[in-house]
This record gives sequence, C-alpha cells and structure tokens, in this order.
Amino acid sequence: MNELAIALVAFMSADTAAGGLNAADGATGGFHRIKAPEGALYPRIVFQPLTGLPSYVTVGEAYKKNFIQFRAHAKDPVNGGESGPAIASRLSKRVQTLFTDADFQITGYELIYCRPERELTSDTTQDQANGEDVYSEGCVIEIWTANA
Repeated sequence: MNELAIALVAFMSADTAAGGLNAADGATGGFHRIKAPEGALYPRIVFQPLTGLPSYVTVGEAYKKNFIQFRAHAKDPVNGGESGPAIASRLSKRVQTLFTDADFQITGYELIYCRPERELTSDTTQDQANGEDVYSEGCVIEIWTANA
C-alpha cells in the first residue's frame, strides 16, 4: 500500500494546471494519508485505503481491487471569497475528475483500472483550536492493480 500512497500523492501533486489539486487555489494544505499532521493548513486532502476487501487471482496473475477514500477539508477564508463548503466541493469534484480513467505509475504494480466508485456525504466539524467550522466532502476511488 505504501507504493500506491506514494503514487497517489505524486499524481495529485503533479495536478498544477488551473483548477488543479496542487494549483494556487487547490489543496494548499497538502495531501495526507489517514490524518493531517497538527497545524496542517486548509484546504487539504486526506486519503485512506478502505481495507478488508478481497483480491482476485486468474491465470496466475494477481489483481488487487483497492478502494481509496478521499476527503477535501476546507474552512471559510478569513478575507471572504469562496466559501468553505464550495472549496471542499470543488476539490472533491476535482479528485473525481483527476482519477477518472487516470494513468499514473505505481512502483512494482501495473495500473489496470481507476474510476470514482461513489461520492461521500458532506460533513461539518469544528476545529477545536479556534472554534472555526471545517467543511468536508469526498469520494471513493476504485483502483485495480496487478503485480508488475
């Protein structure tokens, strides 16, 4: 899974075009596996594998079906502008677009299939440090890999 996580971060980091995840209006707080570190900025993307899913073997070739949950987290900007919910929604939609039939390299594996599997409901939590609302929206991406 480490190879896939490294590949996902590299792929999102390379999305620097206007509207991209790593553009000036993208996830400027970074891309984090499972949990963002203390003090990480907003907006940001947090992703994690959904585990306990079966692998499939056919004709000696092992295929693995990976489900990765992505969540965009954002706050309302201090100086106004695009709202936190709108930012989280826009970034979640960009994740879905970016990973639709994506083509990226995973060390030791061949990427077979990559598509959004489902959207997740939006959510609001509170940043305990300063009492601000944190908005999130996300999706699950299905990624099939084979041993290289």
